[in-house]
Order: sequence, then C-alpha cells, then structure tokens
Amino acid sequence: MNVLVLYNYSDKQETLEKDYSEEAVKECAFSVRKALECFNHQVIMFTLMDTTDSLKSMIELLAKGNIDIIFNLCEGFGWDSTMEHNIAGIFELLNIKFTGSGSFTLASCLNKGRTKEVLTFYGIRTPNFQTLFSPHNKIKKELTLPLIIKPLMEDASVGIRNNSVIYEASEIEKMVSLFFERYKKSALVEEYIDGREFNVAVMGNSELEVLPVSEIDFSGLPKEMNRICTYESKWDYESIAFRRTPPVCPAKIDSGLEEEIKEVAIKTYRAMECSDYARVDMRLSNDGKLYVLEANPNPDLSTDAGFSNIAKASGMSYETLILKILEIALMRYKSKQ
Repeated sequence: MNVLVLYNYSDKQETLEKDYSEEAVKECAFSVRKALECFNHQVIMFTLMDTTDSLKSMIELLAKGNIDIIFNLCEGFGWDSTMEHNIAGIFELLNIKFTGSGSFTLASCLNKGRTKEVLTFYGIRTPNFQTLFSPHNKIKKELTLPLIIKPLMEDASVGIRNNSVIYEASEIEKMVSLFFERYKKSALVEEYIDGREFNVAVMGNSELEVLPVSEIDFSGLPKEMNRICTYESKWDYESIAFRRTPPVCPAKIDSGLEEEIKEVAIKTYRAMECSDYARVDMRLSNDGKLYVLEANPNPDLSTDAGFSNIAKASGMSYETLILKILEIALMRYKSKQ
C-alpha cells in the first residue's frame, strides 16, 4: 500500500516556544515511516513548508492519484496551529483517505472554548471558563480563584508557563495584560483544578478501545512550582519541569476510578466526534470530581511521547501502534462504502 507520511515544518523562527515541539513532529514522521516500512508498506514522505509553492506541490502530489492513504501528522501550516484543520480540509476536498480526525473535529478541539461548550452541552464536567479576545475584557465574577490563563487556540502546551496560575484577584489584570503582550492572541481563562492529572488514549470508531490510564506525577516538583503541564514540562528535556513530572502508566488508581475515567474519556471522544485515535486529558480534584481539560485528536506519536508510552504499557510495540492506527482508518473508510 502506498502511504504518504505528511508533516509540517518551518525554518522561520517567528513565534515563541515552537522550536522543541515542531522538531518533535519531524522526528515523529521518520519514526512513523520506519514503522510502516516494517510491514512492507511503500512510504512517501512529504514535508509541508509554510510557502505557497510547498502547498501547491502537496496538492499536485495528491492529485496524481497514486496515494492510497495519508498518515496525517500535520499540526498546522508553518508555525500556525490554527491552520491544522485546513490541511485536513484539503484531503477531504480531494476525497483522499487520511488517518485521524477530520477538519471539523480538529478545528473544534483546537479551540479550547468551543471544546468546553460542547462538553458542557453533553453534560461532561469541565472547569468554569471565559474566553478573552482583548486585554480589556473583564473577568466574570462567577469564576473562582485560582485561575489559569492559556492561549485559546494552541497545542503542545504552548503558552502555559509556571506563572500561568493566578491566585490573587489583584493579579488578574496584570497577568491578562502580560499574556496579550507576549502572545498577541485570544486567551482562555478557567478555574484551576488542584489535584491529579490523567491522560487517556482512546482508539477506534464504531467500537472504541481505551488504553491504560496514565497519570502525570507532580510529586517531584519543587514547592514553588505549580502542578501543571507547562511547555517546559513537555518539551524542554533539560528542565526541572520535564525531569520531575514523569508519567506513571498504568496509573495507581482503584478499579472504580479507572472505570469512571474511561467512561468520561469515551463520552468526550464521542462528543468531540474524534476518529481513529485521540487523547483526553482530565483532572481529579481534591474533592474527587473529574474535570475534562481538553481532547487532543492529533496527539504526538513520537516513540517517546505519551500516547506511544501508553500503548507500550498496554502491550503494543511502537510499530504495532502505528500499523493499528492505519488499519483503523482504513476500516473507517471501508465502512462508509
């Protein structure tokens, strides 16, 4: 089978905090290629750069009609993650098969405010929130401190820093102003849920498989650091935040909590209309309530990434995981015929 492994890249350093995570996409693409070649698939690599010529070249390649399916690793166009769904939209317009969720789901999940609106509609608990489109927007009085501020439309924990948690009302205006000054984009402010954090990998379409629950262990962080997944904790391998927040999989939880977490993950996956595979992140508050933070329909599939480590804990090799994603996508298209 002819498989196109497609990923985005840019040699322009125009935005903050993108160097680590975008390099990971490139490494991931070559790992996926190697895994697929283990099963005798014919793999073509394409790097989508942030130029019109590169975009035209991609469309010309797809229009030739010799690609059976795209293994989609694109997380944007250049550094712009808000363009992620548009790339999938091109595949849909050309009627070409691809792995992972469609453009509608990618767009909905990237917009954290929209995600939370959907979750709320379906009765899935998520922290109370507010979207800010300007530094002059006032925070609603209904929101209870502490709060956390993050970009409304970003992935890979970009824009989440140790000082993103706001504990005092007197600090809100300053922190909002600093956020807009630094990132120049809309923000999401939500109630900060102190407690444990879980990552749940879900695979499938008509039938779903929930892999072992993974937990981020914050116990090794210094007292002055907030118990959150910052950009550093995900991508800066030399940082204290990264070295002191190891994942524990399977998580040390009782069977009752495990069942509840998996049920919430499935409900979230269905509510956000995810396809093939996705990761759901949630928090367990100190009073025992689960809150969904977000759904990631295009999670990092690097060999050492969270999704791959969860699959490994379930007994899957990396190669088997990649093949399974491909086969699930092919089954999805076959069921539509």
